[in-house]
Amino acid sequence: MEPRRVVEPLAWAGHIPFAFWLVEVLRPKCIVELGTHTGNSFCAFAQAVEAFEIDAKVFAVDHWQGDEHAGAYSKDVFAELSQYIETLYPQIASMVRSSFDEALPEFADKSIDLLHIDGMHTYEAVRQDFLAWLPKVASNGIVLFHDTAVTERNFGVGAFLKELSADYQVFDFHHSHGLGVVAIGAVPQALAPLFNNLSDSDGLDAATVFEMLGNGVLTRAHADRFSTHSDVRICRPGPAQENPKMRERLDLIANFFHRQNELRSSYRSPFVATEQAYDLLVARILSSGYFSPRFYASQLGSTDLSDRELCRHYLSLGEKEGRLPSHRFNPSYYAEANPDVASSRYGLLEHFVLLGRLEGRHGVGEDSQVIDAAKLSAHSQSQMKAQIPEDTIGAGEPIELAFEQLSNEMSRAQDQLTQAREQLEQTRQSEQAAKDALENTSQRLRAIENSRLWRMTAGLRAVIHKMRGN
Repeated sequence: MEPRRVVEPLAWAGHIPFAFWLVEVLRPKCIVELGTHTGNSFCAFAQAVEAFEIDAKVFAVDHWQGDEHAGAYSKDVFAELSQYIETLYPQIASMVRSSFDEALPEFADKSIDLLHIDGMHTYEAVRQDFLAWLPKVASNGIVLFHDTAVTERNFGVGAFLKELSADYQVFDFHHSHGLGVVAIGAVPQALAPLFNNLSDSDGLDAATVFEMLGNGVLTRAHADRFSTHSDVRICRPGPAQENPKMRERLDLIANFFHRQNELRSSYRSPFVATEQAYDLLVARILSSGYFSPRFYASQLGSTDLSDRELCRHYLSLGEKEGRLPSHRFNPSYYAEANPDVASSRYGLLEHFVLLGRLEGRHGVGEDSQVIDAAKLSAHSQSQMKAQIPEDTIGAGEPIELAFEQLSNEMSRAQDQLTQAREQLEQTRQSEQAAKDALENTSQRLRAIENSRLWRMTAGLRAVIHKMRGN
């Protein structure tokens, strides 16, 4: 289902597909949202209620004035959203313009099936909102917390969610600034696979699926926003620098999509900086094949660290010290070839794995040595020259090592195939030479036989002629 409304700010937009699914399977009678702003989540809930024909009411509680985290709201924000709701969902959605505490008496205890908390994001504020509204939540209700993955500007939602996990079943999405899902009582049967973090027959889990769907919503939103600002009349041929309007539009594209990639692709973004998100980066680096734990351990002279610990060491210290993650990536070359990356906040290997490969950048120079021997210790060089035993590849071995052995095996097989082809060709040539010799011999025999027959015939003719003469 495509969302009808996706507007700035887009921080919540990546969770709209999950909101659709949650409303469909939970089928709540009452949905209350604390903190609405421009209404991406509020309108998603209302759209889902209408689409799945659920007898439910959706309430947005907000004074629409803003706060120190969201900034001050324009008067147009409330007016525009109010008009949108009155036009599309007058029987489903209601906007309660008040503070959270003032709206409490409007709702009976145990009446809210789905509560979404997205107000002030300090630890103290979100804790107060949860405790104040908890009596209003049904015994089997669900509470959502947005911005669980944000740690800047004194955001404390993630810390409070971790605290709640000691008493409640909790699931936490890390994309789109994070979204915590808390089951107040027994987990509804339809949500059990989510909270148990189960995967389907294709190995896909909820976090992966809803992040992919959410990224699709964000991509569409950025494209739609750019097209809104575009003007076909200025897109005429000619160098961009000769057309200030064209330059402005190109910069607009770059800004939109760079920020999108920054939020979606960099797990160490200043906007999303949690320990869980950093673990995702480590896993992504390890699975890429551009970091070899054994190769890197040889440089450190230590094999006591786990693969994850080695990868963390490289990302935090090793790259700054000029160490190599594998023989397939040279950070010194990458920094020299890509000064824009070198001057950014990205790590060099991090940028290459997450973005650089897709942009067509190279991790090593095409005309240079892959391994910079000057930066390797004698121990690491001896490790690299050592023959890798064939039985070292197992279920837990690094991808890089498996790739090297597979390449060596393919190379040996290719050499054997080439030798076999050469032998076959030699055999064919020998067979052809034998055939040619046989043919030559046959021709000679025929020639000899012909010559003998000719002599015999000539002699016989001479005898016959003599006899006739007599």
